[in-house]
Amino acid sequence: MESGCLSGTALALPLRMLLACLLACSDYELGVPSATVSEPPEEDTPPLHARADDSADEPDLADCDAGYYADYFNLPADHPEVELDEGDRTGDVPANHDWWDPAYFAFRQVDPGLEFGEEWWPVNTGLPGDPQYFAVHWVATLDVVEDVVVAFELGSDDDGWAYIDGTIAGALPGVHAVEATTFVTALTAGRHQLDLYMAERHTSGSGFWFRWNSDAVGIHACP
Repeated sequence: MESGCLSGTALALPLRMLLACLLACSDYELGVPSATVSEPPEEDTPPLHARADDSADEPDLADCDAGYYADYFNLPADHPEVELDEGDRTGDVPANHDWWDPAYFAFRQVDPGLEFGEEWWPVNTGLPGDPQYFAVHWVATLDVVEDVVVAFELGSDDDGWAYIDGTIAGALPGVHAVEATTFVTALTAGRHQLDLYMAERHTSGSGFWFRWNSDAVGIHACP
């Protein structure tokens, strides 16, 4: 039996209407766990590290690794934005903070996947407070064969953001325990840039994961 909003008629709807349809029934169709399903935030602040030259030649995906290009940063224990008891940070964006400043750079690597779970402490360079207090910026080139509506799950402890082509697509800002939300987005055929940001700013736990609920998106780590 066809579900109410994914009938044969609905599948023929324009992309925008299909997006709304998936938002209405994504818990059932996408097999999303207990995470909240949400529309993308309204903020549209560009990410910190978007490509400076949009006219640059696109990378040859054959020369790229599968996964996410990652820069890791180590925040000092005396940074003014660690160990805070924060209220609602709705609307906060990465550009408001210096956590990804080159002064805090620790190392660079390609992460094949981003399901790190909880109690994840990847940065320890011997600073006071290590392995607490760190930040990460991931970049990936997305390869989409045809127009598609997809969902992704973003989970973080503490701050987490997702940008696609410089537009915010998911946000979990602030100091908080592990939170997870599934966002639905429409992607046109072609290539897109994904930027992910995460910061761990409190000693009571750390975690991050990002996963696509679809195999329609190719993910490439292109420096």
